[in-house]
Amino acid sequence: MNWFFEKAANLTGIVPGSGGSSATMNLPGSVWSVSESPIKKKDQNLSIFSSSFQKGSEHGKLAQRGLQKIKSFRHPGILKIIDFKEGASSLSYTTEAAIPLFSIIKTLPEADITWGLHQIIKTLIFLADMNTTLLNLSTSTIFVVESNDWKLGCLELLTSDEEVVPLYGLLPSDLKSKVNDCLPPEQLSKGLNLTPEGINQLCSWSLGHLICDVFSVPFSPNAYNHAAFSKTYSTVLKRLLSPTPTARPTLDAILESPLFNTPLVSTLSFMEELPLKQEEEKRIFFGTFTQNLNEISQNLLESKILPSILVDIETSNSLHSITACFVILSHIQTVENTTKVFTSGSSDRDQQSSFNPPPALVPLIVKLFQTPVRAVRAVLLTHISSYIDLISPSVFQKQLFSCIMAGFKDTNPTLRELTVKTMAKIPHKVTPKQLRQEILRCLAASQNDPEIRIRGSSVICISLLLPSLNPSEREEVLLSSTLRAISDQTLPVRLAGINTIKENSSAFKNESLAQKIIPAISPFAVDRTMEVRKEVIKLLNIFIEALTKNSEQMTAQGLDASSAPPVPQQAPNDSHQPPSTRPQQPAHPLQPPHPTPNSAPTQPFTLPPQSLQPQPTSQPKSQSSTPEKPKQEYGWDDDDSFVVPSNTVIRTPEDDVWGDDWDTPAQPQTSPQFDWSSMNKTEEKKTEADIFTIKPQPKQAPAKSPHSPSQSKNPSQPVRLKTQTAKPQPSQPKKEEAVGWDDSDDDLISLPKMAEPQQKPPTPSRQRPSDDDDLFAAFGLN
Repeated sequence: MNWFFEKAANLTGIVPGSGGSSATMNLPGSVWSVSESPIKKKDQNLSIFSSSFQKGSEHGKLAQRGLQKIKSFRHPGILKIIDFKEGASSLSYTTEAAIPLFSIIKTLPEADITWGLHQIIKTLIFLADMNTTLLNLSTSTIFVVESNDWKLGCLELLTSDEEVVPLYGLLPSDLKSKVNDCLPPEQLSKGLNLTPEGINQLCSWSLGHLICDVFSVPFSPNAYNHAAFSKTYSTVLKRLLSPTPTARPTLDAILESPLFNTPLVSTLSFMEELPLKQEEEKRIFFGTFTQNLNEISQNLLESKILPSILVDIETSNSLHSITACFVILSHIQTVENTTKVFTSGSSDRDQQSSFNPPPALVPLIVKLFQTPVRAVRAVLLTHISSYIDLISPSVFQKQLFSCIMAGFKDTNPTLRELTVKTMAKIPHKVTPKQLRQEILRCLAASQNDPEIRIRGSSVICISLLLPSLNPSEREEVLLSSTLRAISDQTLPVRLAGINTIKENSSAFKNESLAQKIIPAISPFAVDRTMEVRKEVIKLLNIFIEALTKNSEQMTAQGLDASSAPPVPQQAPNDSHQPPSTRPQQPAHPLQPPHPTPNSAPTQPFTLPPQSLQPQPTSQPKSQSSTPEKPKQEYGWDDDDSFVVPSNTVIRTPEDDVWGDDWDTPAQPQTSPQFDWSSMNKTEEKKTEADIFTIKPQPKQAPAKSPHSPSQSKNPSQPVRLKTQTAKPQPSQPKKEEAVGWDDSDDDLISLPKMAEPQQKPPTPSRQRPSDDDDLFAAFGLN
């Protein structure tokens, strides 16, 4: 059973058919029965009218007459015949899908009934203009089609003035009684008179009889007083059932009555002529129509109004019609979801939808997306939520996805922004590959868009796509987008990034909060904008609270480092204690050692090892019979000789980097002498640019006795290695004139030149040069 007959079954509560057990309905007052067609023509639902009779019987003659009449009339108010089949004892013809009015009349609201009567009156006017009328007008000969229009069928009693008498005599007794109920009193008493004036009088009476039949009111000349009729219906019915034929209004006058002066009739009448209307007329009409959708039944919206708009879009691409189409779709789905909530308590997308969109809807949407008109594409993107659930994932991925993604490269910023916002509404229609490799990549690129709104919308859209990603990917995607957003120069984008972090704070791990998120947003706690500061401080409080709870949980679970076994430590006086990890500034050999807090007052100063990195802790070796040789260190020995370990690399003065304290007088050594050979010894050739103040000579330290009582032979002290060079003896340097300025910077004086030392002592590296390095660099001494 096709969907149209299923609809009839839902409305009536039984399966259409005789006695509710068959898919075939017998039509009272007619020789035909109707059923659904198992065959469709171009996806169009069909109905079959059939009649069985004995050859040459009156019943067969009426069926043959009815087939000829429906084949000869083409009118929107008459069922459209598709095909027919004639046999010796049976006749059948196929029409558009139709349901007898009597089977669903009790389920229709009054507004729909008014519109149906309006259509029947227009069809009767058409027949009256051709001097014909239908003698058995009733709910058995009127049918409701898929567009919710009322149409005439079973035309075997459609007759003219010349045919009425023979036809009336041909009727079987059961049909004659039905016809007599529809005829006015003057036609029964004086005989059938189907002149043009008589046809109008007959049609008016038949229409009054139909109204009583529709409202299930027993027919009588005083039926207009029944409580089932509203005031407008009662007034019209009283005139239609007037016993005086000339007092009855014409059909044209009835159409102009207040009964049909309703918003619904005006709307549907405009829809029938929609392709002929101008754009300005459409704009005015749809401006008021979309605001009054609640006054129109769902049945009319789905079956009548929406298809009419689709036809207009197909022919004219009217922007106002496209907008109205999507507004109607959104309204239909909203009402449907509300019905689901009240009936089943759920409005899930996976539930089977009872709304059957017109077959032309999806192909038309695909066609509109391919149009180059930006306004049309903007309307499609704005209302994508109204039709996205009506499109299958395969159709969307193959035909629509590429058209939508092209909006990221459009030069119009409005279209780019709409494209960004659309991405949050389509994740259930795309593949995971399209989501990760195309949508997220384009959204990340949109965060660098020149438009502020696009950058802010991009980070929000990415956060809305998180539920569609794998849990392992969510934190990385969200972290990248939000950090980029909060670093933006504009306030709206920063706020969007901060609010995104706040709404999705549960997606971050505690490590990411402490190491990445908090350091990234904390500078904005002193932002110049109060709104930013307020949001950031709130966010920081939330994160600190989360980290505090995590810390308490770690303590409760015994995950603190303090709960681990302690590392064994060596005694303070252990000779194998590793060097300190704190870097120490090496001293120059000529500089007196600075005492350290841990060293004894009498212990000579030693420099740290060459590597300043912390060494792994090693367990002390077992004591052997042979005492271990103490570790060699830097320092001065008892004979005032500088001790250097054997594996020390001796640096030259050219590699030396002088520190701030290079000029501190050395106690045991004579100040180093420098080579002045690079300078021109001729004073006359020196210029003022070559003259600098030369550092004064350091003081001579007195030589110590090798048998000084202060130097004791302590075996615990490390053995000092003496340098291979002999100690230079203090000697009077040869005086050589040099040029310089005196202390007052007024007079140019000659200074004695220092003697060149016999051998330079090794100099450890310095950490930074002093201000006097420029002096030696000028003379080429570095």
